[in-house]
Amino acid sequence: MTKTCYYNVTTIIRQALDYAKEQDLIPFNPMREIKVSAKLFRKVKKKPNETQVFTVEERKEINRYAWDDFRNEVKDYVLSPLAMLFQFETGVRIGELCALRYEDIENDHMLHVQRMYRRDVRDVVEQPHCINELYKKYSKYLGGPHRSSHKSRKTWISSLIDCQDMNINTIREMAGHEDERTTFKNYCFDRGSNP
Repeated sequence: MTKTCYYNVTTIIRQALDYAKEQDLIPFNPMREIKVSAKLFRKVKKKPNETQVFTVEERKEINRYAWDDFRNEVKDYVLSPLAMLFQFETGVRIGELCALRYEDIENDHMLHVQRMYRRDVRDVVEQPHCINELYKKYSKYLGGPHRSSHKSRKTWISSLIDCQDMNINTIREMAGHEDERTTFKNYCFDRGSNP
């Protein structure tokens, strides 16, 4: 079990026991006394670049494929190729992308994401499936591993990290992360030529 997994699981137990103590059902929370050695946790290896982000060259190819598909109206939802390219330029999650409205554009430089598509109840629209199919199709054209729509977000954040004029705190805020460690640990990959 990883350290994160352990803390996620035990948080519920700790909070339940804290509540029981507050209600005077137990004299103290025994979970607060438990100390676990970090040596017991499984180390998580960072995934290889080629499975997590698109290279600069792959982005160019995807751009070409997407515009061809859009011009030829290949998909049922003809805007899905452009929606995919929009993800690469903005880093929005697919659920956010499919719930965007024109009024979410605050000005030429600001997009205000206010809602998200929920796949479990299909709240907003059906388009994520069209866009995900394009990721499969273009990954196949590129001859590399399949990368999901979330990899465009990782590619976008990695490209921001590559910018020497951008502060990590600004990138963290743009990505919607609480902590810059999340940004570096999960979204910092080499976009050069992957092996």
